[in-house]
Amino acid sequence: MKIPIISFLTSTLLVLSVVYDFTYLSALNLSFSQIPTTISDHVRSSLIWTPLLFLGLFLYFIIEMVLKRAEKGMSEEEIINTSPNPKFTRIFRESPRYGIVFTAIIVLIGFLFGVDYKLSAIQWSLLILWLIVFEWIFTHERILIKFPRELPLIFLVFGGMLIYVLFQGAIDAKRALANPENTTYFELKDKRIIEKKLLRNFENFSLIYDNSTKNIEVLLKSEVVYFGFEANKKNETNNKEIKQ
Repeated sequence: MKIPIISFLTSTLLVLSVVYDFTYLSALNLSFSQIPTTISDHVRSSLIWTPLLFLGLFLYFIIEMVLKRAEKGMSEEEIINTSPNPKFTRIFRESPRYGIVFTAIIVLIGFLFGVDYKLSAIQWSLLILWLIVFEWIFTHERILIKFPRELPLIFLVFGGMLIYVLFQGAIDAKRALANPENTTYFELKDKRIIEKKLLRNFENFSLIYDNSTKNIEVLLKSEVVYFGFEANKKNETNNKEIKQ
């Protein structure tokens, strides 16, 4: 079965970006019915969540290649069988795996019982368990022969990316809400200048937060003449002091 790669990747990125935006808004107690997003907004969202994900995958690839080189390209079984004590070597090499899986399970059990973990801890715990479950399912020979060769890999990557964006949207929303450096100055058409915390820019509007009223507001871009960030204002102030 041949899969049209470009169409598949484009559709997958769009679906994952919609999921990202959904969790982003949900973390702010908002929904698509309240916030008028467009397809362009969802496409641009992929530029927010994909860089960190691809950077992580790249670093993983580099580490894996370095380890392969250090182990002279031998497989896991070759390393174990050629060691002086194969039984000890197997236990030693598998012990980090069991430790990581145990920690992930403890985190998820704690979360189910109301422990207030960070979302990133739950995110990575689910990713680890997803890899374990995937390996358990697709390492059986009878299952492998029933599926096209590419399907297990697609299933693995899509499932992992789905878990990643399900939490990353909420993580980014909470981070933007808590970041004191997101203060932005908007000059409106009626000559007013307002100071708000910029959460995110969309195609036709900005999502802003009022620190005094604790409300999240939608500011249409058609009403804005200019906007600048807190860092810009600090730089302008510093330049004036230097000139004086």
